[in-house]
Amino acid sequence: MKLKTYQARTMSEALAKVKKELGPDAVILHTRTLRRGGVLGVGARPIVEITATSDTRAAGARKPAPRPTDAQSTDAPAEDSTLSRSVAMAQAAVKAYGAVEARESAASASARKPAATPPVAGRSKPVSGMQFRKGGVVTPPRKQDVPPPQPKKAGIALIDTASFDLPMPPEVNTDVAIEVDTDIRSEIEEIRQMVRNLVDRSDRSAFPDAPESLTSFYSHLISQEVEEQLARELLHRAAKNLGVRRNVRVADEIVRMELRRLVGEMLPTPSPLKLARPGRPTVVALVGPTGVGKTTTIAKLAANMKLRERKSVGFITIDSYRIAAVEQLRTYAQILKVPLISVLSPGDLRSAIDRMSNMDLILIDTAGRSQKDDPRIAELHDFLRAARADQVHLVLSSTSRDRTTREAIERFRPLGVTQLIFTKLDEAVGLGVILNTLKRVDLQVSYLTNGQAVPDDIQIASTGKLAKLILGFDDPNDLMQRSRKEQMGVAI
Repeated sequence: MKLKTYQARTMSEALAKVKKELGPDAVILHTRTLRRGGVLGVGARPIVEITATSDTRAAGARKPAPRPTDAQSTDAPAEDSTLSRSVAMAQAAVKAYGAVEARESAASASARKPAATPPVAGRSKPVSGMQFRKGGVVTPPRKQDVPPPQPKKAGIALIDTASFDLPMPPEVNTDVAIEVDTDIRSEIEEIRQMVRNLVDRSDRSAFPDAPESLTSFYSHLISQEVEEQLARELLHRAAKNLGVRRNVRVADEIVRMELRRLVGEMLPTPSPLKLARPGRPTVVALVGPTGVGKTTTIAKLAANMKLRERKSVGFITIDSYRIAAVEQLRTYAQILKVPLISVLSPGDLRSAIDRMSNMDLILIDTAGRSQKDDPRIAELHDFLRAARADQVHLVLSSTSRDRTTREAIERFRPLGVTQLIFTKLDEAVGLGVILNTLKRVDLQVSYLTNGQAVPDDIQIASTGKLAKLILGFDDPNDLMQRSRKEQMGVAI
C-alpha cells in the first residue's frame, strides 16, 4: 500500500490537498497535529498532517476479515497485517476529523443552525457532502438526496471501522504535550545562556586583561570586521584614557564616545574633489577593480558638481570592453546634459581632454581591472600618463575582504592614486575593513557611497561620521538621509 503525507495549516486545507492529488476515492489513514517553524522551537505554529492512500483495496474493505487460525497465521499475506494497521490508523483519523468538524460547527453556530442531524453516538461526524452506507464506506450522496440546483460534491472515501474488532490507538494526553513544550522552552533558554557564557569566555580568553565593562565591546568590534589586534589596541587605549580597572563598571555610552574619538584620531583628514585654478579644467580619473561601482560613482560626482555646485562637467570613457558601461554613462550624460567622448587610445584621450578645455571638471571613467591582470593595468597606466590627471581616485568596495583590499591598493597605487573611495557601504557586514586599510596605507578617503540613487547616495568621508560607521554606531542609510536633509538646509 502506497502512503502519502500532506501538511497544511488547517484540516480543510489538508483535505483539499488530498482531494486534488489522490482524487475523491482517497482513503484517509491517519491525522495528527504537530508544530513547525520558529527558532529552536520558539514561535512554532501548529500544522495538520494527513496520511492517505489511493489504494482501492483499503477503500473496498467493507467486511471484517476472518481471524486467522493458529495454523493459518503463519501463511497470512503481509498485506493483511498492513491493512489491519491502516484500518487502526483510520479509526483515529475518523475520530480526529469528527472533532475538527465539531469545533468548526460550534464556531458558526451563532450565525446559522446546523441542518444535519447529530451523528450517532460512537461514530465520527460525517463529512459534508458525504453519507455512510451499509458496510461502512462513505460515498457521495445519491442524486435524489441532493437538491437540483446544488452541484454534486466529490468526497474523500473514509473507512468506517466500527465493525472491525481492532483496538483503537491510545488517546493523546494534551496535558503531557503542554508540559513537554514548557520543558523544551526551558531547555532552549538554558542553551542560549550556555552560548552567551561560551561567547563571554571566548572574548575573555582572546582579551584576558580587559576590564569587564569592555569585554562586550571587543566582541562588537570583531563583529564589525575590525582586526583582532587593532580591536585590542583600541580597547587598551580606551581603558587607559578612562582609568578603567578590572571589576570596575563604566557606562557604555562613555566607552562609545571614547572609541569614536580614538577611531577618529586614526583616520586621515578627508580629501574630497577640489577644482584647480580657474581657466583650466580639473581632470579626475576613477580606477579600480571590476564591479566596485566606478561608473555610478562618476555619475554621482558629476550630478553634485553640476546641479549643486553649478560647475560645467564633461565625461570621457575609456571603458571600451563593456558596451553596457558606455551606454550607462551615455544615459547619465543625456540626463545631466553634459558632453561624453569615448576614446580607444592614449592619444585619443589627450585629444578629448583638449577639446573639453572649457569645462570646469573632466571625469574619466576607466574599465575595471583585476589587480592580478598586469598587462591590463600597464595599459591603463599608459592612458593615465597621457591624461596627466590632477587626481586619481581608487574605488574600492567595502564588502571586500582585508586581503583583497590590500592587494588592490598595492597593484593600483603605481597608477598615481591620490585618494580612496569606498562604495557599497549598505551591503557590507561590517565596515572595519576601512579602518584596517587606512591603518596600513598613507592615503586619504574622499567619498563614501551606498545605493544607486544619483546624486544622493554619496557623501564626503568626514572623520566623525566615518568613525561611527566603522564602529557600527550608525547606519549608512540613516547617515545618507541626514546628509540629504543637511544639503537641503533642513535642521536635524
